[in-house]
Amino acid sequence: MDDRTSSWAQRVGRGFRQAQDQRLLESIGGTVSSAVPEAALRKRARSDDEFETALETIERLDRGAELERRHVAALEAIVEPENRPVIDIVDDTYTDVPWNWPMLGESDVRAVVERVIPSIGRVELPNHPSIPYGGTAFLVGDGLMMTNRHVAELFTNGLGTDGLTFKPGRASAVDLKQEVLPGPSVVLKVEAVRMIHPYWDCSILQVSGDLTQRTPLKLLEHQPSDLKGKPVIIVGYPALDPRGDVSLQQRIFRVFQKKRLQPGTILGYDRIDSYGEEVEALTHDISTLGGNSGSAVIDLYSGDVVGLHFAGMQRIANYAVPAWELALDGRIVDTGVSFVARPQATNPPPWEHKWEELTTARPSRFR
Repeated sequence: MDDRTSSWAQRVGRGFRQAQDQRLLESIGGTVSSAVPEAALRKRARSDDEFETALETIERLDRGAELERRHVAALEAIVEPENRPVIDIVDDTYTDVPWNWPMLGESDVRAVVERVIPSIGRVELPNHPSIPYGGTAFLVGDGLMMTNRHVAELFTNGLGTDGLTFKPGRASAVDLKQEVLPGPSVVLKVEAVRMIHPYWDCSILQVSGDLTQRTPLKLLEHQPSDLKGKPVIIVGYPALDPRGDVSLQQRIFRVFQKKRLQPGTILGYDRIDSYGEEVEALTHDISTLGGNSGSAVIDLYSGDVVGLHFAGMQRIANYAVPAWELALDGRIVDTGVSFVARPQATNPPPWEHKWEELTTARPSRFR
């Protein structure tokens, strides 16, 4: 087994064991059976052999024994979906509280999650010849939504802030509903693209429509001291990826292209290639698919945005633009994006050269 697979296996097994241990501690003196985790695995297993392999896998990880390919398969098919569930959203809320994510049932946490759900939508591509939608976007200011650069480029020509135009015959909108049960849509029209960032996989859309009782999410302008291991969520629209393991995706996600709640934790930082640059991205372990592109990575307890999800690599990590990095860019701040506290950027960001490369006619704002 290569180092990356081994590291992934250790993380998955450790996460499952920690959740199980916590559940057992909570059940002392109560009525919750210690068999809950095993029951959860049995429910997901397709056969007795698969269930027994899953239990053997956890036992091997506990004692640091080497895993075989069948153990890795059990982690992928049973334990990982149990660790990082994908929860249905109906009427801007959720009823399913997984056994290993009991905090989602706490009143304070539920209030945070229910506050952010209505401000997140699906980026529609009504005139695109092959795909119905491009990803996820979330409200970040007065008529402003944030998504990925690679999502906006599906319907936009240009880069930066000037001269951005819709591609011929293309248009876009953001549907704030599209839940697992049929219901009326709440659609915002994308009037313009305000920014396509030349360094980060980030774009800002100008939208119009009924935003009553929908509050902009606020980006965290500084790195928190307790970053690693922080519980976070994504609310987005995961889409089936035919290039990957379709059977595994069906077991984890069940339905696709609909609004879902996806919990996980922050892993730390890692470098990844993005638009010709090696960027230092925030990493997390939420179960995601391509339709999650442009999702906000949200602190479970505060509701603050800690990152903008833009990529994922199986068995390694998912990647997000750190919110506090965006706070360094005065152009983003000046568009009206909401931050928890107003950033005080006095120096050009490290990627200023990418802005300067766009044009020589307009001087840098820091000159």
